[in-house]
Amino acid sequence: MLGVFVAAVACLVWFREHRRPATRRAHPSTALLAGLGFGVAVAAGVVGIGGPMPTVPLLVALGVPVLETLASAQAQSVVIAGAGTVGHVAHGTVDWPLAAGRWPLAAQVGVPELAGALAG
Repeated sequence: MLGVFVAAVACLVWFREHRRPATRRAHPSTALLAGLGFGVAVAAGVVGIGGPMPTVPLLVALGVPVLETLASAQAQSVVIAGAGTVGHVAHGTVDWPLAAGRWPLAAQVGVPELAGALAG
């Protein structure tokens, strides 16, 4: 279903780029965006899909420029990852200690990801 939705948004973006003159559209209202955010958060929590996955196509469909939409998805990812990390730390499921000469799992994964993010 998500693939069909993303394909439809891709067609919408193509149509807007090739059929209409380039005009800057006003952003949707704050109330609409807050409602969209709440709805996406509830749906994401129920079915386990990441919030940026449905948010990006929905914002594009509402006329928000793609670059701004992608930037908002990145900001969402940081908040979601931070909240998830706090939850895992609170439950003691993060592999922090150095043991038997190996780096903690958080460092084994996190350090290369940080380097890749900075390089990208």
